[in-house]
Amino acid sequence: MDKSGNYRIMQLHITVLKYLFLWPREALTKRQNTFLMYGYFYLNMANSIPVMLAAVYQFYVGIEDVNALLESLIGICDIIGYTIAYINFLKSQRTIQELIIHLNDLAKYSGNNVIQETNITCTRYTKYLLGYVTLGVMFNAIWPLMTIKSCIKSRVSEFYVKHDPCGLTTHNFYPFDASKGTYFWMVFTTETMYCFHMCYFFSLATAIVVGFLMHIIAHLKCCSSKFEHVFDAVDDSEHSDYQVRHEFANLIKYHQALFEYAGKVFGMFDFMIVVYVSVTSFPLAITGYQIINPTANHQDRIRYGMLLVGWVLLLYLICFYAQQVIDESVKLGDSIYNSRWYKNGITMGLNKSVCVVLHRTQRPLNFKVRYLGMISLERFVLVMKTSYSVFTLLITVTADE
Repeated sequence: MDKSGNYRIMQLHITVLKYLFLWPREALTKRQNTFLMYGYFYLNMANSIPVMLAAVYQFYVGIEDVNALLESLIGICDIIGYTIAYINFLKSQRTIQELIIHLNDLAKYSGNNVIQETNITCTRYTKYLLGYVTLGVMFNAIWPLMTIKSCIKSRVSEFYVKHDPCGLTTHNFYPFDASKGTYFWMVFTTETMYCFHMCYFFSLATAIVVGFLMHIIAHLKCCSSKFEHVFDAVDDSEHSDYQVRHEFANLIKYHQALFEYAGKVFGMFDFMIVVYVSVTSFPLAITGYQIINPTANHQDRIRYGMLLVGWVLLLYLICFYAQQVIDESVKLGDSIYNSRWYKNGITMGLNKSVCVVLHRTQRPLNFKVRYLGMISLERFVLVMKTSYSVFTLLITVTADE
């Protein structure tokens, strides 16, 4: 609980965001926080240039190394999603803070237990996700160092050995010889830190979106349960009718407040999800192709496999919980219909109110984003189908090589 009596929500997420320089620190002034957060953002953008140059150079020379091109394109897709999410969080910190605080406003309808239990579950899942990310990034950072000799043999020419040094997490292009001495370790340290930051933040951004969806789902379930049992205590007394009217009116307010809150959450992460879903198909297809590539060794296949699982998992989590929001909002109408609205002690006026609320619940709550429409498990299947189409196209195009 904080000083105002509100329950602290998503504290793990906020703590990690502070370490990633994406959340203001209380010990610093507003100006210092702005300088630190935006300065680190520009530094990361500079770190992404060598990855993009690797793809540009391959197109410039007529694609001398297909694997270098494909791997750099995976990196560019990661950078695009990462940059959009990064900008979204930097520009909308105040809005995200308000969304977290306003979750406590729903507690007056549901009670603190709903928020606390959901927050515990959300924190536990986030720890699992960050643990997987830590393992994956460490493996991707350490393994290339252990296979430098085999990597050098696979390079097309000595030029690539110097300007796209082995031992890094992905293909790059540096305008100087970055393969030896101090230059290599400077480049390795910078790229590894950038990789850690990108993977942690991208995963955490997904966990935050999923966390908000989990809270919305929990409140939908609570509201649904209350609607189903609101008429259980009705009898023929006048006091009973007044009490039920008051409770039903509170439930209507709860329903309205919940839908308004969900709309704010959907609007907050709208553009980030559009970009995320749009670019996911391409890296999934390329990563799958790299796994079956006959020139890849077993260790590289493990690396690509971990990356593929991570991409699919993040997309699935968002689509799954968005689908849960739709399903639980539909169940609201079923709960009202299954309640004891037909009991003798219920007046005609209250029955009309029930009909109005029942009519409102016929329009389910869904996570709609511009250009793409509704986010659900159907969207997940469509992304996977598109990814498979690109995957088969890559196999066909490179079959003769």
